[in-house]
Amino acid sequence: MIRKLSLSRRAVAWLCALLLAAGVLPMYALALYNHAFYDDFGFSLLTRNAWQSAGSVLAVLEAAVRNTVGIRQTWEGTYATSFLSTFQPAVFGEGAYWVTTFLLLTVFLLAVWFFLRQTLKGIYGMDRASVTATFGILGFVLVQFVPDAAEAFYWFNGGVAYTLLWAILLLWAGVWLRLERAAKRSRAMLTYLLLLALTVLVGGGKYSTVLFALLLALCFTGWAFLSRRPRRWAYLSLTVVLCACLFFSASAPGNGVRAQTLSGGMSAPKAVLEAVYFGLALIGHSVSLPLLAALALMVPLSAPALRQSGLRFAHPLWATGIAVCLFCAQLAPTLYTGNYLGDGRVLNTYYYTFVIMAAQLTLYWTGWCLRRGARGLAPPAANGTGPGIAPTAADAPSDARAPLWMLEPAPGEGLPSDGKPPVSADGMPPATANGARTDSPSGDTATRPAQAASPKAEQGLRAVTLAVVAGMLLLGSMAFRPDGAQSYGPQNMAGGSALRALVNGQAAAYDQAMDARDAMLNDPALAEVTLTPVADAPASFMGDALTGDNLDYVLSLYAEYYHKATVRVAETEADDAAAR
Repeated sequence: MIRKLSLSRRAVAWLCALLLAAGVLPMYALALYNHAFYDDFGFSLLTRNAWQSAGSVLAVLEAAVRNTVGIRQTWEGTYATSFLSTFQPAVFGEGAYWVTTFLLLTVFLLAVWFFLRQTLKGIYGMDRASVTATFGILGFVLVQFVPDAAEAFYWFNGGVAYTLLWAILLLWAGVWLRLERAAKRSRAMLTYLLLLALTVLVGGGKYSTVLFALLLALCFTGWAFLSRRPRRWAYLSLTVVLCACLFFSASAPGNGVRAQTLSGGMSAPKAVLEAVYFGLALIGHSVSLPLLAALALMVPLSAPALRQSGLRFAHPLWATGIAVCLFCAQLAPTLYTGNYLGDGRVLNTYYYTFVIMAAQLTLYWTGWCLRRGARGLAPPAANGTGPGIAPTAADAPSDARAPLWMLEPAPGEGLPSDGKPPVSADGMPPATANGARTDSPSGDTATRPAQAASPKAEQGLRAVTLAVVAGMLLLGSMAFRPDGAQSYGPQNMAGGSALRALVNGQAAAYDQAMDARDAMLNDPALAEVTLTPVADAPASFMGDALTGDNLDYVLSLYAEYYHKATVRVAETEADDAAAR
């Protein structure tokens, strides 16, 4: 029975990992046909000139610094996004733009994996298979149902400013949790230095990201002081650094310049109230069958570890309320400055935050329910409260009231590193919560009554749970229809849209047309260039900037970027008809 349950859990992990891989592989393949778009050119004018003239990485870095300083004076103070945006891959060759998706999507998934590992394994003690399964299904939901896949993973300038910086924020949060659990002084110092660098980087992001990070830091630092954690002063120093970075960014002269181009802001109190209103609306809008399926699968995966956790899970309502307030707070900057929620790239970060928060709250509520179901009281934590605190044998709740398939560990799980079962001081196996030895017939009967009684029922319950999760994922995929889509179905998902563009040849045709344009623009013999718009672009791409707004600005960008005297658009038959 134990081996079967273990294999089942590993099988779930493999299925979830394959599900994630099946969704992202077409996205990586589609990236090979992508091309630079709009602000990619404007933010990389100086770095492209430096690369073409000197061919030196140091020259490119120097140009990136000059560009960041200039943008701070003329457009915005978000120094991290301004600096990173100058390195758009097409600077080093038109054919290198595929790196955009490989960078954005890979870093995003790694950040999600790292944070889940720090929380699921580091705090709650979940085993590797359960962490892998959770990462697979949550990663699938995060990537495939993102509000705007094009601005998330296929546009360097927009993706770096929001998706990449949000991923760095998630890494930052995970490293913070790792610092709390660092045992050795040398490792703690190295972790602190890494966290300090990440703090400076996050502090130069967009204001919705920085505000959310600052509120997280304040909450964690406040908890550390209330609990008198040993590294509370280190946390306070990181919070002060983050505040200083935000002040430096917000005080940039360019912010006033950009504010004049926006539709108009609002007062701070009104922005806060609208952030709450629209935040609650976004929470309701973001709930979906695939997300509920992922959260439902997390419950049985996490239950065994949560039962043995030293956390008390005593305040689920407070935890939920704080999470909702943090979620709503990140909406305030765009409402305050621009009187709107933001473009697709901003909405993407709201969606990421909601999914991760929903997953953490699911774990907290599951732990609370298990505590209530076991004794009605939370077990006392040894040496205080907080992440990584292990319970004593007497604190562990009884397993008798939970189904075996939620409790039985895989071989070797929950054992010391040598793989041998623990023993007490008298050389015997340790006592269970009710005082019986784990190797005695009475102890086994008292703590595992369901093991011999209903193995078929347990297997059936496990099968039903997996079937329900699979059915919810399937129905949610078939019924998925993002804003602006004309139909329902998996072809609207990020991976489905990419696969469709690859199969029907749309991606190849778009790439061929854009390659011809790139060759013309890079031809030094042509001082005047006439371009033809490319209308049929894959839905996952940003498309051709010539078909959008601000055409004059785009043409001037092309002329400056490629050193042309003039760049104009070819007249189409529709234009001729309109002129007549």
